[in-house]
Amino acid sequence: MEPYFYLIFYIFFCYALTFVVENKSKRQDLFLTLVFVYMYLFCALRSFDVGRDIEGYMQMYEMTQRVSWDNWDYLYTENGYIFLMKICNLMALTNREFFMIVYVIILVPIFLFIRRFSVHPLLSLILWISFQQFVFALTGLRQAMGMSLCLGAFMASYKGGKTNFIIYLILVTIAVLIHKSAILFYPTWFIMRLKLNRRVVIVYAIVAFFCYMFNHTSVVGIFKLFESSYKFSTSDSYQLGLSLVMIILFAMVGLVTNVHLEKDSPIYKLNTYATNLLLASVCSMLLFNGSLLLRSSMYYMMFFVISIPIFIQTLDRGSRTVCSFILIAVMLFHFFTAELFSFDVLPYKLGEDINFTLQ
Repeated sequence: MEPYFYLIFYIFFCYALTFVVENKSKRQDLFLTLVFVYMYLFCALRSFDVGRDIEGYMQMYEMTQRVSWDNWDYLYTENGYIFLMKICNLMALTNREFFMIVYVIILVPIFLFIRRFSVHPLLSLILWISFQQFVFALTGLRQAMGMSLCLGAFMASYKGGKTNFIIYLILVTIAVLIHKSAILFYPTWFIMRLKLNRRVVIVYAIVAFFCYMFNHTSVVGIFKLFESSYKFSTSDSYQLGLSLVMIILFAMVGLVTNVHLEKDSPIYKLNTYATNLLLASVCSMLLFNGSLLLRSSMYYMMFFVISIPIFIQTLDRGSRTVCSFILIAVMLFHFFTAELFSFDVLPYKLGEDINFTLQ
């Protein structure tokens, strides 16, 4: 577990170190750059034993070396991911080099997303690391890439316009070709632009109720579309629990925050977009409970990393400091006592090829 402690320590060290830079924007850019370079090395140079699904991904990549270019049916994965493996194999990239490219696709959009939208980069980073996102990125490579591409689509769609809409569609489509779960992100352009008034909130509540009521029927229908059988799962990773409570809480915080923001301000627009997507996440979680589709709710869930810092920003200076400290402490406690014990990310170790190089 020590490497994860070192990661968190490094984040706080960089945060303190960069205060020598007077310009706030440059200071935040430097802080995020230092942290994400370290996180990239942390993710990309680790052993393939760290993360429940990683060995399987490496086996698939090795298998790709042994099949012809015109064979696209040798794996159950989406063709977009197979295409990426084939291209990397044509370039004669090793498993490690392929792994490093995957984490460029995963981490660069997250870096750009926090850099562009977060009013409190340190808090956004801690939230992203501590609550499902980071640990999942250490094992679910295809969906993690899909989620990051969808973040890119969100950034393109933020200003609106025909050109950005086309870019948005292209990025979401690429994400779907890598992992089908990204199909849930297609309506985002319209969902995030809903005005958060009383009527819309009531509609969300009604939709959430029907999602809960028709959970089993709807999921069975979706699985039949893909000619796959569905069996209700009692696994913790497919069941509602703390995640639902937290996302409902985050969505409610977003609604409260909107009351205290000026409606014509850019921050109001950003908070409205993020809160709409958190409310959509609650609906999707209720709809997909008990199936592996539950993880698709993460496409909407991930926007809490910008909505919570916006709420903190609306408080007075003293309250901001206290709330930030308490929230960071609680999230890190959750990270070290719960998050790290899922998806087989312990113990952390460098890859054997890296160890050999260092020796």
